[in-house]
Amino acid sequence: MITQICRFSVFATVIAVFCTNPVDGRERLFNVGKIPTITIDTAPPPMFPGRWDFIPTIASDSLPAKVQVTPRGDIWIAGNGGVLRRKTGSDVTLVERWASGRVAPIPTIISHDMIMLGDDLLISTIWREIFLASPDGLTELNSRDIRGSFSFAALPDGRLAIGLDDWRLDAGFENRMAKALGRPIIVIKNTQRLTMLGGRLFAANRGEISEIDLKTGKAQPAHSYTANSDAVASFRPTSNGLLLVAMTPHYDNGGCFIVTPGSEPAAQQIFDGACYDLIETAPGEYWASTAAGVFRFDRVSWRMYFSNAPNGIGRAARFALTKTGSLWVATSDGLWRHYLHTTELPTIATDRLTALLRTRDGRLFVGDSAGAVTVLEEGEWRIVLPPAAKSQPYSRVPLLFESANGVVWILHANGLYLATDGTAVTRQADAPITSRPNAPAALAVCPDAAVYLGFVWSSSIERLVNGSWEVDHSLHGNIGGAAISDLICDADGYLWALGSDTVAVRTPAGAWLETDVFPLRSNAKKNSFGALTLRSGQRAVIAWGAWGYPVSVQFDGQQLIAETENVTNDTPYVFHDATMSPDGAEFVLTDRGVFLRNSDGFKRVALIDERLQRRTTAFAITPDTESAFGFRLDLAAENALFAVKPPRHIPSLSLTKLPPSEISEPYISLSFDLDGRAYPPSEGELRVRVDPPIDESATRIAEPDGEFTLTGLSPDVLYAIEAQFIDLAGQVSDPVHATLTYVRPWSEDPRILAAGVLAVLISLFIVVRSPVALDLILRRLGRRRWRILLGNIDRTISLSTDDQGRLNAVLSAAGAPLRLSAVSETGAFPFNDLRQKLRSLNVLAPETRTPAGREIFSKTLDGMTNLLTQSLPTEMRFELQSFNAENLLFDVSRELSDMPWDNLIGSNNQPIFARTAVSRVIRTDRIAEHEGPTGRLCATLFVAEAGTPLESNAWHDEQQALAKVMRHAGILDVRTRTGVTDLSDVHTLLEGVDVLHLLGHASATETGNKAAQFWLTPSIALEPESLTRLLNKIKRPPSLIFINACGSLEEQQDLGGSAIAGLATPFLERGATVIGSQWPVQTVFATELATEFYSLALPPPNAMIWRWLNRSPLEGRPFADALGVAKRKLHARSPYTDPTWSAYSIYGNPTARLSLS
Repeated sequence: MITQICRFSVFATVIAVFCTNPVDGRERLFNVGKIPTITIDTAPPPMFPGRWDFIPTIASDSLPAKVQVTPRGDIWIAGNGGVLRRKTGSDVTLVERWASGRVAPIPTIISHDMIMLGDDLLISTIWREIFLASPDGLTELNSRDIRGSFSFAALPDGRLAIGLDDWRLDAGFENRMAKALGRPIIVIKNTQRLTMLGGRLFAANRGEISEIDLKTGKAQPAHSYTANSDAVASFRPTSNGLLLVAMTPHYDNGGCFIVTPGSEPAAQQIFDGACYDLIETAPGEYWASTAAGVFRFDRVSWRMYFSNAPNGIGRAARFALTKTGSLWVATSDGLWRHYLHTTELPTIATDRLTALLRTRDGRLFVGDSAGAVTVLEEGEWRIVLPPAAKSQPYSRVPLLFESANGVVWILHANGLYLATDGTAVTRQADAPITSRPNAPAALAVCPDAAVYLGFVWSSSIERLVNGSWEVDHSLHGNIGGAAISDLICDADGYLWALGSDTVAVRTPAGAWLETDVFPLRSNAKKNSFGALTLRSGQRAVIAWGAWGYPVSVQFDGQQLIAETENVTNDTPYVFHDATMSPDGAEFVLTDRGVFLRNSDGFKRVALIDERLQRRTTAFAITPDTESAFGFRLDLAAENALFAVKPPRHIPSLSLTKLPPSEISEPYISLSFDLDGRAYPPSEGELRVRVDPPIDESATRIAEPDGEFTLTGLSPDVLYAIEAQFIDLAGQVSDPVHATLTYVRPWSEDPRILAAGVLAVLISLFIVVRSPVALDLILRRLGRRRWRILLGNIDRTISLSTDDQGRLNAVLSAAGAPLRLSAVSETGAFPFNDLRQKLRSLNVLAPETRTPAGREIFSKTLDGMTNLLTQSLPTEMRFELQSFNAENLLFDVSRELSDMPWDNLIGSNNQPIFARTAVSRVIRTDRIAEHEGPTGRLCATLFVAEAGTPLESNAWHDEQQALAKVMRHAGILDVRTRTGVTDLSDVHTLLEGVDVLHLLGHASATETGNKAAQFWLTPSIALEPESLTRLLNKIKRPPSLIFINACGSLEEQQDLGGSAIAGLATPFLERGATVIGSQWPVQTVFATELATEFYSLALPPPNAMIWRWLNRSPLEGRPFADALGVAKRKLHARSPYTDPTWSAYSIYGNPTARLSLS
């Protein structure tokens, strides 16, 4: 329903919005006069324009005072507990204080102000302290005093203005600071904050504004704008000569003020209450941090973006703005980034937008789900066609098409129309007559003005002939439902049609040719969506079809030639729309957002909010040289329209120091200076090309903000080096060049060196191959012992169910107050459905030796993981999509402990273990703390005599392979055992053993809780209860247990009293780390996984001597990380390995690792 006609006009960067009242027709101009006040009952917008990235900080509940972005892209936060620096990604560190060349203890810093001095920062506290902060640490320039705080402002002549909110100051302060900072100083007393406005210096002090004489430092007569408050939290200028003042409460006073300097009354109060920061992000656009939350003034009204509720972004938000519109927000919970280049365009539609068309002359046509068509022309919205009667359920009407002569064709529910200018339309024909569920889906007009229509749920293509619609051709039909997803006509009159599983072309002579049927991609969703793009200069198209991958189809004059395009395995498989840009790049709207395909591959368009990506229903691309993308992107989502246009800022790259033309070593380290104020360097890519190539790759990817080392240089070869930086928006810096030659000294005779190296290698080989020698050198002479070390857990997800059976999820981060709490909105947790699927996997796994069996298993596995993922709250699923943690711990309640949580779907539709080390613990009071190994390490590899001869041979091969890996890692005592035939003999397998590896068969018991049991012989099984009794008799249970048997973690019923983890339960209750499988696995792949796991989890043998000489820790990867890498190698060969990689889980701390230290 359309209630009023609005137009908006753009003057420079200021948007003025006019709305016409339908009653009296008078126009009302907003944002003229006073800015409205902020009301705390303002509702947040339904969609949050821009992008918010969360980076947890390490200081718990630290309120920020200032946040700054340096030219290199570092983020600095001065808080009330310390000073934090974010260099790359989520790497936020507490900056240490240095004194006399070493780290010195530092009391708590309660920060007041901060200013950038190049790449360094000057920070003041409320106790008169001044620190110079650099990447190396904090250096104290002024010592602590009982009272007083300094503020800063940089003057145009290079001087630094330092304000003090007191009148007492020692005589040597000014000279001492000028010498330490290397610049002249001017001191202004009795002021809390300083800021520059148009070459003028202003001071704020206890509710008063004063202009400061730049020569004398004296204050002009002050103007008062508030009373009884002495806490100025922020003081900033605006582009139009105003001052923004944020006041925190003192004696119940405070607020946000906009001050006009030099006038009385001087200020407008726009918020009454605690105001922590106020900033102008564009002319006339303001952001305010208040006690109620974060608000934005969009030149029309204030809108709340986040509240201070528990699920908000935290308290006391402080702002820092980069030159390209990245708004960094520091709060009590962490650091947030918001991109300001996504703006919402006002529309007159209230129904869901379904179609966008940006014409060559700049008009924007919009169609909505009610059938209405509107156009934005010269800043004014106009109605082209009104809403129509309710359309067919699958109809995509209205359909929009621009012909080569600039005429816009509109298929409306009431007919076919032509729009030539403004809102003037002429009716060309009736709408086609269809029966449910058939409905129009595609419209194309050829150069000869022939009009064609395609339909959903029909394979027919109709042509407009003498005002009537007639069937011109029918494509191959599909039992699952036919559709003509797209039609497109090239400049020569060839009409291309995209069907449900074929592509066809109609020649200008009227002949039709059709491709063979394209096979459906594995895991693709059969649908009626798809799109075509024309290949410039060729008689060819790219078909993004329902089969789930792009296909190039070319007409050679006689036949159609189809070739599958090369894209990544992560390609989305539901395509909605596609268009080709003038430079040959393709933009594709998928079920996962807008993707760009060019020479760099196929990936999501960057810098777009995740929620906007997921909700986009239509898009339009407009070339724009002022955009970092090179184009402007209009996106329709729900009933809103958004423009995405990141500011263009070409990154600059230079060498910190030009390398010499000749070097005397076969390596060189290069460091680069990079302007990171536009987009953080860590999110870009530094490409270094070396000619001639040193190895197989001529181009290397380097860390944007670190040293790049070239090794392996050949003597007397002239190397040409070229470096370029590509930022997150795809902008490319000018190349940096250097040349160098490695000149080898004459004294370095390669034959002598080769002989010496050979002798050393032979000696090391003999030592490394001897476990006794390794144990003697590394452990006894090195005075080391084996131990299990623990690190910091990056993220923890706690899962439980409430009284209604709903899933409760809490995400927490190490060292940060972040706690994202959410409750599933899908009702009770689907225990029965999931456990039924788990049992199905147990039944199906043994049948995966055949292709049909593997296909059934993989589909069931996909169904189970999708159901498990969908059971999570929406907020938690969103976090998993953008997860970037080193390790993750699932802390689950007993009733949830048998769910395969490490198979949850994360980013790029991959399991979360594909990028993160994942482990699980069960919340129970029975878990004890394990004391770990003592002395030398002992490992037992046990093979049960309960299998067929073929299986026994495979198990013995695995036993010997693992024994070899362990001995090479320095484990002297590796025991290989076979054929324990009595439960009492199992005691010898457990006593004094640190690493226990069991190989054999496991299956669930027929009665009781149906837990897994390990078969020692065909008639004797080791059950959890008997295993518990055996463990009670030994002093120290094993630290790491790997039960490599089918379904060793299976337990189908919860009878109460213990965790649900099958054979792992007795070990878990004693604090051990346990690895096992939840359903049957394939023997050959199980052996491969176990071998890969121990190769990574144990210290690498070839590096142990060198680490010992360097006094470095001798340790392997964390157990969870090692298992994750092993699973990923098998996952890469899906579906052949599906039963194996998906079955394995690890219980315990995800950071636990084996170390000889």
